[in-house]
Amino acid sequence: MLDRPPGGIDWSRMIGDTRASLQRLPAARASFLVTFDGAMRAEIEERARQMRDVLVPEDAYLEIPGRDPNAPRPR
Repeated sequence: MLDRPPGGIDWSRMIGDTRASLQRLPAARASFLVTFDGAMRAEIEERARQMRDVLVPEDAYLEIPGRDPNAPRPR
């Protein structure tokens, strides 16, 4: 969808939806983590911290078939 020309996308609505989703993340994350016991929760938190230390935004494209993050974007 994001590789489409800009004319067919309601950008302000998409940004609003994204912001609303981001605001819900902390509560959703807390709800999810509370389902684990303390030791497992600590392990999950540590692994998440380690991953944040090494991942870069471009890594989000690594497993998308046919999507090369270094390829020029169509205009």
